[in-house]
Amino acid sequence: MNERSCSMDLKKDFFRKKIIIRGHDFLLDDKYIGNCACAKSWIWIIKRKWPTRQIVQRKMALVKSYVHNKYPKEYKGSDAEITMANNFILPEIAKQFGLETAEYYNVMFENCDILESEENLDRINGNIEKKIEPNKNYLLTPSFLGKNEELIHLEDVLDSKDNLKVSKMLKQITKYLKSEHVCEGDIENIKESFIKQCIFNKFVGFSDEHNVNTGIIFRKENRKKRVRLTPCYDLDFAIGVFNTVSDSIVPKYHFRRSDDEDIREATKLSSMLKQFDGDFQRRYVEFVLRHLDIEKAIEIGEKRGGFTLSELSREKYMNFLGKNILELQQYVGQYNRSEKTNNEDNER
Repeated sequence: MNERSCSMDLKKDFFRKKIIIRGHDFLLDDKYIGNCACAKSWIWIIKRKWPTRQIVQRKMALVKSYVHNKYPKEYKGSDAEITMANNFILPEIAKQFGLETAEYYNVMFENCDILESEENLDRINGNIEKKIEPNKNYLLTPSFLGKNEELIHLEDVLDSKDNLKVSKMLKQITKYLKSEHVCEGDIENIKESFIKQCIFNKFVGFSDEHNVNTGIIFRKENRKKRVRLTPCYDLDFAIGVFNTVSDSIVPKYHFRRSDDEDIREATKLSSMLKQFDGDFQRRYVEFVLRHLDIEKAIEIGEKRGGFTLSELSREKYMNFLGKNILELQQYVGQYNRSEKTNNEDNER
């Protein structure tokens, strides 16, 4: 496995397989933790000039344990492998959907010092879990916020954190953005981006669609408020693997749903496509089908993460996503047949 020291430009070497964060190059400073993205668990990675210890650069990032490392008893074998691989493969599929995601890097900390803190803490979902252990793999996610940008989670926009009915969510998002005097063009872009993310989530079987896993990013531009939807993130639980670990007996599944009265049908890809059927969605699904290449996404994800999927896990990806590709194809085919019939009727 190739290993490289971490540079502040994590994109510089696209196919780095493991980033080694060394104590004499970088420091972790948990004094500056802030609510800057998905979880309230962000820290600064600080580059210092030695031996003067002068701060050269700061980059905000989330340090996160792999699911199978945090819950070794609950996630084993192929399920453990898939929760790890999703962080590298699903962003590649999202690109084929024309969507942005958070960036994930496989990192290891080696003898890192700490600034003004008693211990180096791994903070997951705002809770202090344990010390970051040296020579152990973690996920590092650089913040996707730009300068002077602010994130508002959907949990703080909607009337209920348990509101997962998409039609209702869109109405409340629109109402909120209008109250913030956001222009109509940006509101429409948010709504379209949200529908695209919903289709992607259903396609990959994302089962953690709670309202802290999406938000709206605000920035000021020429005295106007501009907005964009957050990239997709926190992608561990998908491809048939669910979050079965929670503080209660009931597993924390979170699925956005359509208006279908049958709750099981309402969470399916087919129901979501039916809910928002129209020219915009039809063109989008046609775009997705032209660009989808699951094998290529797996190949790039393997290179980025420095792993090779087992045959069983690869088969699960191909079978799960293959069924949903067929669902998209049937949707477009049904539309094309309907359009052909209408054209023939008009000619008569």
